[in-house]
Order: sequence, then C-alpha cells, then structure tokens
Amino acid sequence: MLIFRRITTCVLALVSVLLICVGGSSVMLAIQAGDPAMYSVRDDYMGDAVRFGMIGLVGLLACQRLWRRGSRWAWMLVPFGFALYVLLFPTLEPGHYGDPFHRSHQGTAQQLLITVATAMEHAKDTDRFTCNPSPHQLGPSLFSQKGQTLPYVVQCHLNATGPITGIPLERPGMIHMAVSPDRTQAWFTATVLPDRISRRATWLKEGEQPLIITKLMK
Repeated sequence: MLIFRRITTCVLALVSVLLICVGGSSVMLAIQAGDPAMYSVRDDYMGDAVRFGMIGLVGLLACQRLWRRGSRWAWMLVPFGFALYVLLFPTLEPGHYGDPFHRSHQGTAQQLLITVATAMEHAKDTDRFTCNPSPHQLGPSLFSQKGQTLPYVVQCHLNATGPITGIPLERPGMIHMAVSPDRTQAWFTATVLPDRISRRATWLKEGEQPLIITKLMK
C-alpha cells in the first residue's frame, strides 16, 4: 500500500507542478499583453496566473503530507480534486461559447456579416454601393491594446478592383469594404489575431484562405 501511495503521490505532484507552470506562463502572457507594441485577445491572464499558481502550490503541499508514512488518505482528495479541475476547467470555464481566442474570431465574423447586411440595405435604397471613405466605429471588439478595448472599425476603399487581402499592417478588428469604380460590386474582409497575443493582425479565414464576402447589385 505504501508503494501505491507513493506512486499516486508522484503522479498528483506532477499535475500540481504542471498547474504552477501554467500559472507562470499566464504571468508571461499578462506581461506581453501590457506591451504597447502588442495586440491581445481580451482575457484575465493575471487572474489565471494566480488561480493556477495557488492551486498548484496547495496541491504540492497536500502531496508532501501524503508522502509521509502514516499520513491519512484523505490528503489525496486535495491534489486529486485539483487534477480533476485541470481536466474539467478547459470545458467548464469557456462554456458553450468557446475560449476567448475563438470567440474573438466568431465575434469578428458576426460583425462582418452585420456590416455586409447594413451595406446591402443602403445599396438597395440607392441602387449602388456607397460608403464614407473615412473609418467609422461600430462597437467594442474582443481585442485590446495596452489594456484598452479596441472598437471594430469599418474602413472603406473606393474604386477598388477586388477585395483587400494584402498583408494587414493595421490592428485586428478592422472590417474592410472595397467598392468597385461603378459602385455595383463590393467585397468585405476582416482582420483578427493569429494568436492570443501578437504584434500583427491576420485575415479572418475560412479554411486556409481569407474569408471574402462578395456582393453584386442585381
């Protein structure tokens, strides 16, 4: 029984160390998210660091007590409970909406569809695609910089010959509306982040290619 206890304790201790490592990586993410040169998906990085770090530390202390000869088996409930938490947390915490990174892509796709629908309504009234060539804001996105939430911004490109799909030098949360010279066709694309924290944006994709929504006046 002692050998079984020691093996079980080692396994649970490894889980606790893993939790501490996750907490440490969350600290690094929090530091990166605070860098003015970085864009990030809004998330509680420091909260994750404290939560995982403390849970891992308590788990190690419980394993230390469990390692002792003659200790009560009840101590196993503490690290075992934390190990179960590690397995369930990725599913329970994000809920049915996915983690923040995937929600940022889904939210951008939804905002892109709203922009397309709004542009089509205006086009039906005027029989042509029209837009203000200056950027205008829509609402808050799930992206941030220096801890500040970035709004979605629509950028209009007049006299375009196709969708805007070059290297996106601007920030995430940008929705590009490109309008043909005769105002009868419009292309819509949007930018997101390739990772939770990144210096550059990338295009919202469908599969491996940028998501392009094309609309024609009938």
